[in-house]
Amino acid sequence: MRNPIYVATATVIAGEGLLIARPILLACAVLYTVALALLVRRFEEPLLHQRFGDAWEEYARNVPGWLPRPTPWRAG
Repeated sequence: MRNPIYVATATVIAGEGLLIARPILLACAVLYTVALALLVRRFEEPLLHQRFGDAWEEYARNVPGWLPRPTPWRAG
C-alpha cells in the first residue's frame, strides 16, 4: 500500500479505542483517516505526480493507497 504509516496510525488509534472501550477513539480514528485521505488526494498525490510523472502514474495504478494488496507489485 502507498500509505502504510497513515494506516498503521489509524489502526493503533482504533485498537486503543477497542482495548480501553472508548468509542470516542474509534470516532477519532475515522476522522483521522478521512482527513488524511483528503490531504493525500488534494496535496500529496499531485505533488508526487508533478515530481515523478509517468512513473508515479504507473505506481499509483498498481499499488493501492489504503489497503494492502495480496501480492507484491514489481515495476516493468
